[in-house]
Amino acid sequence: MPSLTVRSAPSGPKIHVKNYSSFRGVDFSSDPSKVDDRRSPWAPNLISDAGGFPEKRLGWRTIHHFDGPVHGIFFFKNESGDYRLCHAGDKLWLLGGETPQLLRSNLYQGRSRAFPMGGKLWILTGGQYLAFDGAAVRDASDLAYVPITTVPSSTTERVSYQPVNLLTPKRQNLFIGDGETKSFSLDSEADPGGEVRAWIDGTETSGVTASGTTVTFAQAPAAAVPAGTPNVRVQFEHTAEGAAERITGCTCCALYAGRVFLSGNPDYPGVDWHSEIDVSDADSAAYIPDTSYAQVGSDDSQIMGYLRAGEALAIIKEDNEQDASVFLRTVQHLDSGDLFPVEQGVSGGGAVSRHCFASLVDDPLFLSRNGVYALASQVVTLERTLQQRSGFVDARLCREQNLSEAVACVWKGYYVLCVNGCCYVADAKQRASRSNETGTWEYEWYYWTNIPARVLCEHAGTLYFGTQDGRLCRMNDDRVDGEGNVRMDAYNDDGQAIVADWATKLDDDGDFMQYKTMPKRGSGVYLKTYTRSGVRVIARTDSDFGRELRHGNASIFTFADIDFSDFTFNTLPENVVPFGQKVKKYKLMQIICRNDAVNQGFGVYGIEKRFYLGRMVK
Repeated sequence: MPSLTVRSAPSGPKIHVKNYSSFRGVDFSSDPSKVDDRRSPWAPNLISDAGGFPEKRLGWRTIHHFDGPVHGIFFFKNESGDYRLCHAGDKLWLLGGETPQLLRSNLYQGRSRAFPMGGKLWILTGGQYLAFDGAAVRDASDLAYVPITTVPSSTTERVSYQPVNLLTPKRQNLFIGDGETKSFSLDSEADPGGEVRAWIDGTETSGVTASGTTVTFAQAPAAAVPAGTPNVRVQFEHTAEGAAERITGCTCCALYAGRVFLSGNPDYPGVDWHSEIDVSDADSAAYIPDTSYAQVGSDDSQIMGYLRAGEALAIIKEDNEQDASVFLRTVQHLDSGDLFPVEQGVSGGGAVSRHCFASLVDDPLFLSRNGVYALASQVVTLERTLQQRSGFVDARLCREQNLSEAVACVWKGYYVLCVNGCCYVADAKQRASRSNETGTWEYEWYYWTNIPARVLCEHAGTLYFGTQDGRLCRMNDDRVDGEGNVRMDAYNDDGQAIVADWATKLDDDGDFMQYKTMPKRGSGVYLKTYTRSGVRVIARTDSDFGRELRHGNASIFTFADIDFSDFTFNTLPENVVPFGQKVKKYKLMQIICRNDAVNQGFGVYGIEKRFYLGRMVK
């Protein structure tokens, strides 16, 4: 009887699995084949979700269009209400209704800065110094405190009292009347044709003239009671050429120790000034004494901005490769008044843009030509006072043109830096250690495109920006449903699609000298589910520029938002999209997951690839 021989089926090639998960941010510092599996060499328009996974950023929309570049966006609150202002072109606008209200025209056209003090918003345009009180805009000089510059120490002697205010030519002198003297000597020459006013025992009088350093009364002021006490006050004008322009030309400001510090005047590169606060019934910000200046380092490098460093104020200058770039100001409270000593710190690593100073949580950051740096120590003479925070994106960031025009602000725990329409975004929630020995670290970063920001401003959790062509824009974070979930119409840029990618490294799967093949089944991407979402899966190998493997739907069904062009009955909270195609004989492969549809969300949890080994590369 014939025998039956049973043979086992030959086993197929061994299948290997490569999993990409626990995603972080982008890495532009290495070759696409050398980055960490968790990071991406190309991931535009993604941001971290609450768990750190990459998801599509929110879009933005234009809310106003002005007839000139947007130079500044300001939010202000005082007892009379909340206000939104925009400096665009040569005009300052008050926003709030359907039509902006013009507050002021003929403004200097440069990026402007503002700070609140004393119930007013004070605005620096680089050519004017203005104050807004909720009703009107006035020049700071109109509100300037008129100091009493000299007082009598006797009937024949006098002493200096209050410093001259740079914002006004007006000053006051006190005298002692004796009932006979009509003429008194001023401490400076009165301006020809300038206003002269006088008060005797607190009552204003007329018939007063000034010529040179002499003021003359038509009738002799009454004798002082009690004798020897000043009872005559004269106000006159003495213009010091260029005094007011020292302040109106400033472009940087910082609040510290109850004062505002002002700098950035290109005619005084290394100088800053501060306001005075020990005056009654006056706007502190409108009293900038002529003695309140400090020469910070040399005049060969410009003061670029300020950062709070604990109880001190750090002054950051541009890098001229010789002078120190970081100085530290502290305050000493004395009976005679406050002093603000400045300590010279480290050199190198100076700022390149005056618009990128911000503190991310408690980390003071600024932009240099070599990337984003943090002031990591309050002792500015120590090594590693400045620490790099942007190593993952510096290869691209530092090649950007016009870094001096970059702008930045902090928004929802991110440091958002924009230049040339691209944003580099640092995530405060994710840090990567650089050296266990020194304890230095840097942030995980994300990269956005199509953000044409000339100025950036955060207010109440919303990011606003202004453009060169006069658009005032805001992020779509207000487009949420009744439960606080982001609506799908938040995912567009002024109606246009946001192209978001997550690309893996260009992976050799551990052996660049052996061909691999990805079979048709077993590989896929695990996506975050949205009301509307989808993915285009693209495989790029060493022998091509990429081909699309799959166009998958990752939407979830809801009656609240039905799109019949992208209809699905899926009700599960997540989605797996298989690739469904075979990729033969590759040495290196990069998988790109892309969403480029209008009004669709997109997020990636993981990518899994199966492959088997082939012959060796000859």
